[in-house]
Amino acid sequence: HRIQPQFVSDGPYRQMDCETIKREIAQRDARLVELSNKQQTAATVDTLLVTAGTLFTWPAYFGLIATPNHKDEIARLKGENIALVNADGANCS
Repeated sequence: HRIQPQFVSDGPYRQMDCETIKREIAQRDARLVELSNKQQTAATVDTLLVTAGTLFTWPAYFGLIATPNHKDEIARLKGENIALVNADGANCS
């Protein structure tokens, strides 16, 4: 399941110089990789808990509550990256 980017205006980023924009993109890319890995791990754990709950015992379903969901932050970071790339194209071409 692919997480869609949240809309973020590029307006605030248009004030940044090219080096700052590139640094911000790199920081967000690194955070996106980290969160995407965590999200994938959580999805795998959820799948295992559902399987365990279905095959063995329903209390395993309570573990689903404990797995973190980073969907909102991933969507925001993706949107920020798009806005930064747009600002970079406007400022640094």
